[in-house]
Amino acid sequence: MLLRMNAQQLISDLRAVGFRQSDIADSIGVTQCTVSRLANGLIGRFRYDIGENLAKLHRQHCSRRRK
Repeated sequence: MLLRMNAQQLISDLRAVGFRQSDIADSIGVTQCTVSRLANGLIGRFRYDIGENLAKLHRQHCSRRRK
C-alpha cells in the first residue's frame, strides 16, 4: 500500500526528531526560506528532486511508520 505524505508532514516529522529548518535546507539543497514556505503550505508545487531529497531524508531519520 502506497502512503502519500506531503512536504508539510515530512518537515514536521523531521522537526520532531530534532532537525532545524536550516538543517533540512542544507540536506536537500534549498534555502531555509524555502523549507519554511514548504512547511507552511505556501508552496504547492516544487521540483521533483526537492521532493525526492526530502522523502529520502525522512526515510533516513524518521523511523516511525504512518498508518
